[in-house]
Amino acid sequence: MNLRSRSLAVFAMVGLLTNFVPSAFVRAETVAASPGDLIRGTTFSAVYYMGEDGFRYVFPNDKTYFTWYSDFSAVKMLSDADLATIQMGGNVTYRPGVKMIKINSDPKVYFVTAGGVLRWVSTETDAEGMYGAQWNTMIDDVPDGFFGNYTIGDVLDLSTVTSGPASVPSATQLGTPSITDDKGLTAFAEVSIENMMFGGGDSDQFTIAAGQTMKFINNDAVSHTATADDDSWGTGTMKEGQSFVRRFSTSGTYTFHCSYHPDMTGTIVVTAAETM
Repeated sequence: MNLRSRSLAVFAMVGLLTNFVPSAFVRAETVAASPGDLIRGTTFSAVYYMGEDGFRYVFPNDKTYFTWYSDFSAVKMLSDADLATIQMGGNVTYRPGVKMIKINSDPKVYFVTAGGVLRWVSTETDAEGMYGAQWNTMIDDVPDGFFGNYTIGDVLDLSTVTSGPASVPSATQLGTPSITDDKGLTAFAEVSIENMMFGGGDSDQFTIAAGQTMKFINNDAVSHTATADDDSWGTGTMKEGQSFVRRFSTSGTYTFHCSYHPDMTGTIVVTAAETM
């Protein structure tokens, strides 16, 4: 079924978040960022979500933002320099259950589930069962360039739902109360570099679960790196107070050293996620 033929006209996109955030809704003070915060810099008005994993995630447009938040009152302003120290982790996707989405080059309409997984709503009956008679007003067009943020899952099968199709959108929203939940983000582990040692002398071995991030923080007065012994990854030069976050997705043992001080060494043991 081509739901597009039955859909009402969708309002044109207001623009990327680099343009749409009114400064009046943003706090003027410069603050530090904490996990779960909404943040932006002083020069550009793009808004980001500060993840538990130490990365920041950008809202690609206003429509995406308003599936998660009703206004900009919680957005905190950071200095441009402080914002630049937080690495990008990717884009925020629509909050599951709030809206259905489609793209111009694909007539199919999709229901959004956790992690940006899309499930094709193959019949008008299913669409009406979830969103009521005005289901065709609950469809947003997503620019083709942003569609890559999502993955295509199985066709939505409401015949398997025992509590009724109308409960599916609300239950899906309740299952993803935050962007952290939606993306399955976990708190980062920390490697403090101090006293010319990884771990500051407490230990030079660190254990995390597969998929978890490690944040290296240089607390020494001299520059350091954390560089894989096989050169497969590295933090680059970190001056005093600087940090670097890396996600370790595959279990195994990772040895590393400081390129400036080769006698500084460390080991990261990445365990299977279910055993952590």
